[in-house]
Amino acid sequence: MKNVFALGSSYLIKEYSSDWAYSLFAEKTKKEFKGYCITRTNPSYLREKYKILSPVLWLTNQPDKDDLKTSNLGHILQSVKKFVQKNKNSLILLDRIDYLINLYTFEQVIKFIYSLNDIVMSKNAVLLVNVNPEILNNYQLNLLQQEIKEITRKDLGVEDELEDDLHEILLFAHTSPKKVSFKDISRQFSITKTTTRKRIRALEKKGFVIIRKNGRNKIVLLTEKGKKHVPPG
Repeated sequence: MKNVFALGSSYLIKEYSSDWAYSLFAEKTKKEFKGYCITRTNPSYLREKYKILSPVLWLTNQPDKDDLKTSNLGHILQSVKKFVQKNKNSLILLDRIDYLINLYTFEQVIKFIYSLNDIVMSKNAVLLVNVNPEILNNYQLNLLQQEIKEITRKDLGVEDELEDDLHEILLFAHTSPKKVSFKDISRQFSITKTTTRKRIRALEKKGFVIIRKNGRNKIVLLTEKGKKHVPPG
C-alpha cells in the first residue's frame, strides 16, 4: 500500500461502509503513526474486528468519568489537541459525522472540522474524515471537499478492492439462481431505490457489472472482471 499521507494534511474518505477506513487506520497505526480514533462505534468492537489498539474517543451524549466518552465538539477538539501535542506523527480518524450533524447542525460541524484541520496543520498531524456520501447533499460534500482533499483506494494502490456493501451486491447477483433485478437487490438488502441505483452504478463504473433492460425491469449482470471478485461457483 502506497504512503501518500503528507504531514499537516487532511483527507476525505467517501465510502458507503466504514470498513475500509478502519482497516486503513489499523494498518497505518501499526508502525507509521500514533493513532487516535473518534467514532460512534463501540471501541470494543473496533478492537476485536479491526485490531485497533489506538485510543478511541467514543461519540456519545452519555459521558461518564472516562475522558474518552463525549459528543461535545469543544471537548473533542481539546482532546485531539492534547493528543497531537504529545505524539509526533499523529493520525486522527473521524468517523460518523452524521451523528454529530444530527446532534448539532451541518454548519456547526463544518466549523468544527475547520478547527480540527487547523490543529492538524499546525501540529503536522494527519486527519482522515470518513463519510457515507449518501448522508450529505452535494452542497455539503462540496464544502467538505473545499477543506479536505478526497483520497481513494486507487491513490493508495488498492485499485480493485470493493467496500462491503458493493461486494455483497456483487455476490448476491452472482449466486442467485435467477437473473437479479434492481428490485431484487432493494428487497434483499432493505435499501431504497435511490441507494440501490447508486450502488449498482458504482459497480458499473468500476467495470464489475453491466445493466440490461428486461421488459420493465433492469437486470444486473456480472462482467468477467466482476466474476473474478466473487468465489467460484
